[in-house]
Amino acid sequence: GMGYAIMGTASARGEGAAMEAAKKAILCPMLEGDNIKGARGILINISASSQISLHDVHEACSLIREAAQNDEVQVNFG
Repeated sequence: GMGYAIMGTASARGEGAAMEAAKKAILCPMLEGDNIKGARGILINISASSQISLHDVHEACSLIREAAQNDEVQVNFG
C-alpha cells in the first residue's frame, strides 16, 4: 500500500562527503527519471568511517527529507 520502491545510491569522499553523496543519491540514474518527491517512506543507510560527525549525518538526512517535499514522510536511518 506504500506504492513503488525505488533506490538511489552514491558515494563520496573527503570534506562534505555525506552531503555530496546525498545529493548524488537523489539524482541517481537508477531512479530512471523518477525522483523522491511525494515519497511517504524513506530508508537511509550511510556507511562511513568513525570520523563522520552526527552533524554531517543530520544534514544529509535533512537534505533527503526535503527532497521528498512531503511533511509527513517517515524517514528511517540505519
